[in-house]
Amino acid sequence: MTAGTPRSPESALPDLSVDVVTRLVAGRCYFTDLSSGNFRAVLAFAQRRGLTVVPAGCEADLSYEDDDMLIQGPFVIGRQVVWTTADAGPSQPFGLDDVQQAQELSSAGLDAEFEQVFTEHSGPSSAIEEGIFLCNTGPMATGTLVFGTAGTREEAELTGGEYVWGHDMEKLPHDEGVIGEVIASVEYDEVEKVDFSADADQIRREQAVPYADEPVYFLVSQYD
Repeated sequence: MTAGTPRSPESALPDLSVDVVTRLVAGRCYFTDLSSGNFRAVLAFAQRRGLTVVPAGCEADLSYEDDDMLIQGPFVIGRQVVWTTADAGPSQPFGLDDVQQAQELSSAGLDAEFEQVFTEHSGPSSAIEEGIFLCNTGPMATGTLVFGTAGTREEAELTGGEYVWGHDMEKLPHDEGVIGEVIASVEYDEVEKVDFSADADQIRREQAVPYADEPVYFLVSQYD
């Protein structure tokens, strides 16, 4: 297979240039770089364990044969809690139970064997951090974690809550957003560790403005 030739579907890497994707992942953040060949090996091993590998901020088309392409980190690796795209609008709602389940599955997958495989393909990482991470892939990406309820701008004006919305890949605003409090926001290759402890969740609930429904968590993604 020559350089520039798309791979077969079973070995294909993603084209990250076509859409903005925002993810919340329970796991580890590795501050290192990988060649596309090593990335492919780590991704395949992680996927067999039900894990995802996110090259934060990457906006390249990785679907072509080039094992020597350098993919810059950081890499967020673990169990995905939820995700959405700029074209899809707000994510499905989720809560602490979803985060805790992802943490448990991530801990089981990111064991000593995984660390050995990752180190074989990456060398020592400059730093490793554990937690719940908000991150993006795709061009001109912004991702936001919001605590509140789904709704429209008009409904936000009635409740007095902040209205958070995104734009699709044509920079058109989403029809519906989230009424609530922004917990975290990342742009491009930024990665933010988010506190999902029971205490932090309780404080958010105590400070939340009155809603028609019980507040939950959402991701909002947009192309800037």
